[in-house]
Amino acid sequence: MDNSDFRQRSMFAETWKRLKKNRGAMIGLVIVIILFLLAIFAGVIFDYDTDVIGQNYNELLQEPSWKHPFGTDEMGRDLLARIIYGSRASLFISFAAVCLAAVVGCFFGAISGYFGGRIDSVIMRITDMFLAIPETLFAITLVAALGTGTFTLIIALAISNIPIFCRLLRSSVMTQRGSEHIEAARAIGAKTSTIIWDHILPNCIAPVLVQFTLSIAVTILTISGLSFLGLGVSPPKPEWGALLSSSRSYMREHTYLTIFPGLAIMTTILSLNLLGDGLRDALDPRLR
Repeated sequence: MDNSDFRQRSMFAETWKRLKKNRGAMIGLVIVIILFLLAIFAGVIFDYDTDVIGQNYNELLQEPSWKHPFGTDEMGRDLLARIIYGSRASLFISFAAVCLAAVVGCFFGAISGYFGGRIDSVIMRITDMFLAIPETLFAITLVAALGTGTFTLIIALAISNIPIFCRLLRSSVMTQRGSEHIEAARAIGAKTSTIIWDHILPNCIAPVLVQFTLSIAVTILTISGLSFLGLGVSPPKPEWGALLSSSRSYMREHTYLTIFPGLAIMTTILSLNLLGDGLRDALDPRLR
């Protein structure tokens, strides 16, 4: 094992050791893992055609019970099944959108921060232009122009998050490019791509990981808002915001229809924020 592999493993072990000491971060991590497992194995727990989209008029608006722990909706569908399947849409779209935004944003951020000059000015002005547009408004505009659908949502949300990662990595790269080990790499004739990929990016990964976690939380909230407005996931496919929207007419008599989807959104966002805060503390070099 070479020294770089050893350093990376020791850094991971140290980060995990510090993260385990943060009770809030561990609670958030456990909840996030449970949510992802439920989303992955939703098809094993419930039957999609029967429990999620199948209509049962003999069990309309049933209160929570042993048979239906979260009750049933206005069409007799099991609310727990729809919330668990709804996590698939929220988690998949947000994860895919933030991953795409992180890759593209970090690419342009690294170029902008390393080369500077005119390239930096052009990229930053384009970034400022997109940052001036609110994420939800931009997503609504793009969805209205291209139509609703999972792919459109991913593209719209990814474009909205690209400037955040671009600016974040640009500032990190600018602090790294003048350091001694970068100057040494240039002196021995290392390629620019090698310097950026092997020497700069590994030292900039910490803030990106923290922002990645927090961006997923914000994106889930945006997806829920768009679905609530009818511009997100198309019915009958369940999604947390769409569940809230469809239950507005029954809020007074059947409050559970809004409580449980709202708790799903709140719990997910809270757990991601706790995990993000814990990662920020664990990866902070000043606390080592």
